[in-house]
Amino acid sequence: MAATGEYRFSLVQLSEGWSGRVLVECAGPWAPILLPAVSAGRDWLEQLVRDRASLSGYRVLKYSSTAEVAEALGPWNGAPEAGSSMRVVCRRGLAEGWERLRATRPRRNFARAMTLLRCGVGTARPLALIERRRSRESWLVTEFLSDMMDLDQMVLRLSSMPPAQIRSVKGSLIESVASLLAALDRAGLTHRDMKASNILISQDSDAEPFGARIVDLDGLHRRRWGKRRQPLVRLAASVLDAPSLTQSDFLRFLRQYLALTSPARDDWKSLFRRSARQARQYAERSTRRKGGKLDGYTG
Repeated sequence: MAATGEYRFSLVQLSEGWSGRVLVECAGPWAPILLPAVSAGRDWLEQLVRDRASLSGYRVLKYSSTAEVAEALGPWNGAPEAGSSMRVVCRRGLAEGWERLRATRPRRNFARAMTLLRCGVGTARPLALIERRRSRESWLVTEFLSDMMDLDQMVLRLSSMPPAQIRSVKGSLIESVASLLAALDRAGLTHRDMKASNILISQDSDAEPFGARIVDLDGLHRRRWGKRRQPLVRLAASVLDAPSLTQSDFLRFLRQYLALTSPARDDWKSLFRRSARQARQYAERSTRRKGGKLDGYTG
């Protein structure tokens, strides 16, 4: 059995050349996860690769010739005394062409998720990764993030709230997102698609240490020189035309972000001017490229 911090995984061998690892126990800062028996996880994964349509609660969310995303009920539960199944997300990947020369997308996203979790950045926790090397096919199973809403939707809802509530919600959003991006920065990571729809916000901010989590890890990479502020620009571009957000909100966000990442430097004014200009340019390019649909904003 291999341990990764507070996440304990067990190696599993399945039929027809499938193998991988399954999460046995997680006692991290969020709700605990427990697999009652490794055999239960192995049997469930066997059913996933052989007859996934018969899995309890299985429902396809996205499908293509090389990928499939679905939700189902898995054998994990939240505590030793809990007997109910856990909602999970299953992502299938099939490498083709030059992709066959590198790690499959599920394997890459498993590694990215574990890196984020070790650095204290919130994301969906991996529950299992299985692969069949002969066909370059793989599955990544993660927890289903319930009771969360993406930042894009939260921003759209602000316009329907009373003024007093808007101020309170804005303050909470600014704190959550600034903490998330600061943790990403401290870990030396960047996200090339840091838009509002890829950030999930807990609707019960007092329930967990992390109020915000990153999804869609395909764009996550080690930060290159000169790209430190890129996520800020792209996030700003994704909500640039949101009527409920003002320049003052962005200023408050930058000051809080800089207080967590560069407390000795008082450069928030110059960063604001530069970021605002770059965000507008990026939004204009996105609008032209996508035929009028702004990346990350659906209003």
